[in-house]
Amino acid sequence: GSATLDNKARQDIQRLVAYMGRPENQQKRITLVGFGDAKQTETRAIVLSKLRAVAVKSELRKNGISTQPVSGFGAYMPVASNTGKGKVKNRRVEVWVR
Repeated sequence: GSATLDNKARQDIQRLVAYMGRPENQQKRITLVGFGDAKQTETRAIVLSKLRAVAVKSELRKNGISTQPVSGFGAYMPVASNTGKGKVKNRRVEVWVR
């Protein structure tokens, strides 16, 4: 199915909305980068990781925040092992603000 946002993701988005709402942050740009765990093919991992970032992007858009085009890096740069619970940690969207 489509990537759904868990409660932690929703809280993170609300924090980001508040952060971007401050006058000193109005000019900052947000880039969303999706990551995932290793799939049967690298292409599939990249597509799924990009969908994850798109889910966050559409949620931010609902809150009036636009972002740069999203990127999906698949299983690149894992933060945990790609087994068991580690896989879940690797399925993430990083928010790069500059």
